Amino acid sequence: MFKRAALLGSVGAALVATSAQAQYNAVKGSVSFGIVQATPGAFDIVVDLGNFTRFNSGTAAILLGGSSSSEAYQGIGPAQASENRFANSDVVATFGNLNNLQFSAFGVTTDVANNARPLITKARSNQAVQSAPWAAASSTSLGGTGNILEGVRVNAANNGVDFAGAGNTSTKEGIPAATGYSTAVAPAGYTAMEGATGGAFGVNDIRRLDLYAMVGGATTGTSSPGDYLGYFEYQGDGDLWFVPENFVPVPEASTYGLVAGAGLLFMALRRQLGSKTA
Repeated sequence: MFKRAALLGSVGAALVATSAQAQYNAVKGSVSFGIVQATPGAFDIVVDLGNFTRFNSGTAAILLGGSSSSEAYQGIGPAQASENRFANSDVVATFGNLNNLQFSAFGVTTDVANNARPLITKARSNQAVQSAPWAAASSTSLGGTGNILEGVRVNAANNGVDFAGAGNTSTKEGIPAATGYSTAVAPAGYTAMEGATGGAFGVNDIRRLDLYAMVGGATTGTSSPGDYLGYFEYQGDGDLWFVPENFVPVPEASTYGLVAGAGLLFMALRRQLGSKTA
C-alpha cells in the first residue's frame, strides 16, 4: 500500500535483488499519491489510494489516511473511519514536518488503450475555487504522459524492498530514487507535483488538488479538457481526504435533532394560532 522511494547504494541494490514480496501492490488503474520535499532529499513517499473507479462515482467524502482514526468531513456527516493508507507520523518521520512539501495524485485508467487517459491533479490557487481544467490534448500526447505515470507505479511495484527507518512498517518499502516519483514526475505540466504546503503549513491550513480524467482525441483541437472528478484535500494535521464532484453533505445526528425540534415547534405554533382564529 505504501512505498518510500529511497536513494539506495550497493546495500540497497542487494536488498532489491533479494526481495520477492512487494507490499506496495498497486495495479494498473490505481491512483497513487506522491509526496516529496521541495528540494528533493533521500526519500519520496508514494501511497496506493485504490482503484480509479472509486474516484469516478460516489457522493461521500473519503478519509484516506493521516492523523485521524475517524472524523467527519468539515464536521458534516457521521464519523468515518480512516482507511489508514498512510499515517501523518510516516510523513513527519521522512521529512521532519509538513513544511515545504510538494505532492500530487496520479494514475491511468484501464478503459482506454495506450495509457491515453491519465488521471492528473491540478492545484487550486484559491482553495475555495475549482482550478481551470487541464487543456485538451491528443491521445498521443496523453499517452506519453500516461506512460510516465504508469512507469512510476510499475517501478515502485517491481523494485520495492523492506527497509528499516523511522516510522517504518511492513507496508512501506524503498525504491531507487532513479525510478522514483521525484525523478520521473516533471516539475511542470500534466505530470507536475502541483500541490505545495509552503514554508509554514499550520494545523488549520488546507491544500486542495482537483482531480481530472483526461480525454484524448485524434488531434488537440478535437479533444476535450480534463473531466473533473472532485478534489483531494491535504490538511495541516496530516489528513488526506477525497471529496467527489457530487459530494452530498450528510447532517450529523445533532443537526437532525435541531431540525426535528424546529419542526415540532412550528407545528405547535401553527396549532396555537389556529385555535386563536377559530
